Amino acid sequence: VTEVIRRAGLSLSPIAAWLLVRIEIQPALELEKLAARADLTPARVREGIHELDAGGLAEPVVGLPDPARRLTPAGERTLHRLVEARKAYVTELLGEWTPERRGKLTEALQKVARDFEAIS
Repeated sequence: VTEVIRRAGLSLSPIAAWLLVRIEIQPALELEKLAARADLTPARVREGIHELDAGGLAEPVVGLPDPARRLTPAGERTLHRLVEARKAYVTELLGEWTPERRGKLTEALQKVARDFEAIS
């Protein structure tokens, strides 16, 4: 994560970068559940939320209980930079792999996608 943050030219903590993605996926975050799923303390997650709020990257969602957040336009731009940096990083890593190894990764990803389709 820190390498992707560095490549994006950002000065975010890893928890704040991770939360940008989580907020984009699910704005009505349930702090206790989110922390438990990620094996983090609620206090650590709250630190990341505070960092995003203080940086103008997220804001409370009116009408939903705290810590529900949504990304601000600056947060959306920051998330986009992270996504692009991650794509570039993964592309670079895969470029070092042999074609056989890339084929195995493709097979594994296809299996994961089929498994998710079965769940939904």
